[in-house]
Amino acid sequence: MKFLKIVITFLAITFLFSVVYAFTTLKKPRATVTFYFDNSVGLTRGGINLGKMVLIQSEIKSTTNWVTSMQTTAPGAYLNSITFDMEAGDESDGITDGQYSLQEAVNAVWDEYRKYSLYDLPVHNNMFIPSIPGASPITIGRSPNNY
Repeated sequence: MKFLKIVITFLAITFLFSVVYAFTTLKKPRATVTFYFDNSVGLTRGGINLGKMVLIQSEIKSTTNWVTSMQTTAPGAYLNSITFDMEAGDESDGITDGQYSLQEAVNAVWDEYRKYSLYDLPVHNNMFIPSIPGASPITIGRSPNNY
């Protein structure tokens, strides 16, 4: 009977260790993607100037206004692209795993833009990290013009 208890305890501990090990060592694969603010649909956007609100929430936060087809990027005042680690399957499950769905990413960009009512984003090819533990950087692309 004592031997059986030892075996059952050993099996239970082994099982528990395997489950904990699996969840702490397996990481989701990362795919870094770039989405471009679609300049072909006549979106209203002005040059980003610190303290002056020129971007429109409904346009920025609508995922239909973001495309993967390459558009010109270069230093400038206009929001042009965002680059981030995308969640497999574009699944919205929170950003604490360091991966974003497109909706989570554009929400984070909007929140950064409105932060402290500064209405600003990092300059071309610079990044920000949302103030949520585990979040990964989002890189902002700019353009010198609005097309």
